[in-house]
Amino acid sequence: MTTPPWQVVTLGQRPSIPIPLVIKPSRQGSTVGVYIVKNAREVDAAMAEAAKYDEKLLVEKFISGRELTIGILGDQVLPILEIIPKGGFYDFTNKYPFLNPQAGGGAEHVCPAKIDPEKTRQIQDLALRAYRALGCCRKPPRLRESIMRGFACELFSFREPEWGAGLGDIC
Repeated sequence: MTTPPWQVVTLGQRPSIPIPLVIKPSRQGSTVGVYIVKNAREVDAAMAEAAKYDEKLLVEKFISGRELTIGILGDQVLPILEIIPKGGFYDFTNKYPFLNPQAGGGAEHVCPAKIDPEKTRQIQDLALRAYRALGCCRKPPRLRESIMRGFACELFSFREPEWGAGLGDIC
């Protein structure tokens, strides 16, 4: 499974990954403290902001592409959902526009995503292989995976108590 080059650093260390890159706290979610760095002048400020949330920072090579989410229930791969943010990337403001309506965030959700059938099968196969490779089969049945240009960039597994519904409630 291909992932972008990455490293873990702390504030004061200089990332060795070439720009453009993504800097984020290693233990946050919902894109809290995530910064896309497009030039060297932005590195120090992005690291300082991300370090407000965690002393360990994950630095990844930025991979441009579409935001795709694939749900998996047991061994069934669901249709691909494409998330198109109103501006920038799918950050906290675009995920939760109701928390700050003045920011003008939000996103369009397209399901099924407009992807040719062969590419759809390839992406769904990659999602299922990632799900199995990481042992998600032994855990509850929902997976969110963002895939950009064939890179697996994120993988989330949710346990039933975390999302409040049993498999029988949603099937």
